[in-house]
Amino acid sequence: QGIVAELEVRLGAHEAAAPLVPRATADLVAYDLFLQGREAIRRRTPQEIRAGIAAFREALTLDPSYAAAWLGIAEAHAALGVFAYEAPFSSRRLAQEARALAMRLGAPRDEGDRLRLMVAVYLDPRWPAAAPLADEVVRTGARDAVANTVAAVYYGLADDLTGLAVVSERALAADPLSAWVHSVVGLGLSYTGQFAQAARVYERGLVLGSRSAAALLYPG
Repeated sequence: QGIVAELEVRLGAHEAAAPLVPRATADLVAYDLFLQGREAIRRRTPQEIRAGIAAFREALTLDPSYAAAWLGIAEAHAALGVFAYEAPFSSRRLAQEARALAMRLGAPRDEGDRLRLMVAVYLDPRWPAAAPLADEVVRTGARDAVANTVAAVYYGLADDLTGLAVVSERALAADPLSAWVHSVVGLGLSYTGQFAQAARVYERGLVLGSRSAAALLYPG
């Protein structure tokens, strides 16, 4: 079985035909399962991420057209690869497949692009080709903490000091209490050799969430 069988289309083949209004769900139980899944993957441990996938899939048994649940599955598979809990290649493939189905069902374009950038930056060796996508994600998500945080990694890898400075400031301002945001922004800063600034941001992340997987893994 697997996600590919559920897609019944090649990746991205029907994204252009997605409805303009994202589909939510009228099933309250499915929505509750979705919230459980979101909370689980936020903890970033392998057990919790897999529990999140299970919750999203259970929600989809109640509402197979629940686009947000497919986006959650895509993010969870990406996270498994990012934290090296599973092989990056298979994590990237599963994340891309789940995202494609979410877009077909009407998931918001900006959320889909943000996830595409995350997968490209963390899990694809061809990440330099993501430059136009990174610029678009930043343009459409100027006040979005996650969009700017993921973009910080891209601009750090690309050694774009100007872009990195902009998105780092935006990310930290949009979610100043997130250990994850601080940890990932610190990662981007370290890529450009700004070690003192990266250390300060990391330390703040550890203060905000000493048990956060991101805050513990990235400084090492």
